Amino acid sequence: MDDHIDEGPWPSFADLLGATTLLFLVLFAVIAIPALTDRRDTTIKVDSISTSFSKNMGKWKVDKVGDYVRVSIPENATFEVGKYDLGSMRAEGKQILLELGKRINEQENNIDQVQVVGHTSVEGVGNLELSSRRATTIALLLVNQARVNACLVTALGRGPLYPVNPDGRRKNLRLVSPADRRIELEIRPSLGNPTAQAERRAKCVASTIGL
Repeated sequence: MDDHIDEGPWPSFADLLGATTLLFLVLFAVIAIPALTDRRDTTIKVDSISTSFSKNMGKWKVDKVGDYVRVSIPENATFEVGKYDLGSMRAEGKQILLELGKRINEQENNIDQVQVVGHTSVEGVGNLELSSRRATTIALLLVNQARVNACLVTALGRGPLYPVNPDGRRKNLRLVSPADRRIELEIRPSLGNPTAQAERRAKCVASTIGL
């Protein structure tokens, strides 16, 4: 007696399971491995940028924040209270920014964007405008005096919206903290593979004309 069971034209469950597993592994390799490679590349660049800015640190603070590096400069090293123009910037602040500009230039191949962010305390009025003007002044100093590639630099003012001690501010909306008056450079790494980031950079024509 022949015990062979004719399964017909359809593949067995085991064959389907094997094919599905193989397809999953192929898709994983196609999608996940490049993503993991990009992530590792970003981490390497963030570490390189952080190390560069942490060497012989002057009056600034360096933090790695997720996928970017943040450099914080206290107000007392840059502008007097209520001031924003280049003529009112302290000599110490200019030297700090020129040194930071030098390090940006050294790391240019690893950097996609340096966003200069101005912050203020809640004291006074017009702080959002003040913080924006300060950020713009510093961005122009980096471009015009430190010779940082203009395509890398943007400026943004956040006024009093991001205090150093947010819990304290929530408890007292009128809390004035000198530490809130600061300038931050948010330094974001470039990505190796073709992306919207790379396409945006490719459209920029580096020039100081009109700045």
